[in-house]
Amino acid sequence: MGAVDSLLITEGFESADGLTFKALAALAEGFGTSCFQILSCAAHSVSFCSGYRIAGILRYALDDLVDEPEDQGLEPAQESEESCESTQLSESEQRHKEDNANKLSEESWETTALTWLTTNLSAELNGSRPDNGPIINGSDAMALTECVALLLEDESMSMVEGLHEAVDILLNDGVSLEFVQEFEQVCVALHRQPGSFYP
Repeated sequence: MGAVDSLLITEGFESADGLTFKALAALAEGFGTSCFQILSCAAHSVSFCSGYRIAGILRYALDDLVDEPEDQGLEPAQESEESCESTQLSESEQRHKEDNANKLSEESWETTALTWLTTNLSAELNGSRPDNGPIINGSDAMALTECVALLLEDESMSMVEGLHEAVDILLNDGVSLEFVQEFEQVCVALHRQPGSFYP
């Protein structure tokens, strides 16, 4: 558990060994791991609780833990995957922009902020960590966005507390300070919009 920075656990979770949230939190404390209990009260948290039930955010990049495979002449295939991934991201970004334009007035500030994060995080990771490649960076972006969604939609925390936890997770995962500050500004601006009734 020393590699895990934060542990996200569904309310009422019990492992196959009979470990509950309290037992896992006590075990994690010895490793300096933060534990968060996820309540199924918002769309992303319901999805997490019914699908994953437990997740961890690592302290350091996966490549620090796994040995690199030896080069087996797969370079052309990787280039092909990268160009395919790049095309998919462009279509996805376009879809998000169109959806965002149509639903902006109906969405909560959290949903709009997460749409912004979804649209921009993959490109940020591709720019700051090009060696990981777009597939790994895309997966990391999706996982980080899910974690941020859980924190922003957690009704047991204030907006400031949830945003602070989300910022910490992004920074600890190697997202650039400039990007994280921009995300924070987007969240604060959206939260302050007229018609926003969130604490």
